[in-house]
Amino acid sequence: MSSAGDIDKEISFKVADRPVKRPRSFKDVRSLSYSNLLSHCRAANIITKGISRHALEVLLCHKLHLSTTGGNDVVFGPKLEDHCLDATETKEFERFTPTYVQSLQGWTKNISSIPEIDVGTVKKYLLASPSQDPDFTKASLKRYKLSRSYEHISAKNIHSVMYNSLTESKTFCLVKAQCNPSQSGDSARVKWLHVVLDKMTGEPYGAFCVCAVGKGQACSHVGALLFLLCEIVASGAENLPDDESVTDVLCPWSLPKGAKVHPVKAEDVIVRSTDKQGPTVDNYTSQVAPELSPDDNYQRILQLLSDVRNANSNSCMPAILT
Repeated sequence: MSSAGDIDKEISFKVADRPVKRPRSFKDVRSLSYSNLLSHCRAANIITKGISRHALEVLLCHKLHLSTTGGNDVVFGPKLEDHCLDATETKEFERFTPTYVQSLQGWTKNISSIPEIDVGTVKKYLLASPSQDPDFTKASLKRYKLSRSYEHISAKNIHSVMYNSLTESKTFCLVKAQCNPSQSGDSARVKWLHVVLDKMTGEPYGAFCVCAVGKGQACSHVGALLFLLCEIVASGAENLPDDESVTDVLCPWSLPKGAKVHPVKAEDVIVRSTDKQGPTVDNYTSQVAPELSPDDNYQRILQLLSDVRNANSNSCMPAILT
């Protein structure tokens, strides 16, 4: 049987039915046009539907054993050093690379068979060294609902959550999801992630995210997914929530796009425009309001004061002027 590395080396890439060079670095992958990126991913048997450009770039790099961080991105093992997995279970765990997880069948919204997931166990996992996210400290996780992870949940950034019971596995089950970027409305930056759980205890063994620190298996996006699972399972739900449609989510196009106007003085503000040289506040008054004589102006002021004094004369409200 061919190894995963041998299979990857056999991938041939074509554009318009013509062979092209295999990408040799993350930079090569990022320089691909979107159509070429899709072609390369399909050639590598990577599912492209519903996956953001950034996620596809990272998944393709993992498939081709190309580093996205300058280090070794290929090795995938349990995050916890005291994971208590035997050699056979550890070898099985190492199969759960992002591209392998993505290619699996059997994903469902039904979580009737998912184990209980304890918040304390999740906190222990997120705090585990050596790849600890700086956002996760003992102090911050005591009030974890103020953490970046919980901000993702509050903003409903986590979506497309799916569960896989891995019927052929005695030890593991999987959950995958996507997470919208918190600082951008760019759909090309949506994160793809998955977590590996113990089928009996719900303990997290490892995870993956396409974000810059996803290699550490405990980024804020992974933390958000784990905390969300804790809430859903604790509620007794038997199904994961349906994905919201684009009309249910706060419109990304309503985000500020930057000012396109420049400040001007009040007297230069255009009140109404009938042509390119519309009237300003100054000439609007002189064009519309007739010039009043001093006597007429005095009489109008007297009438205004009388109207103000009598405004509440027949009301329970106090008089405006006394």
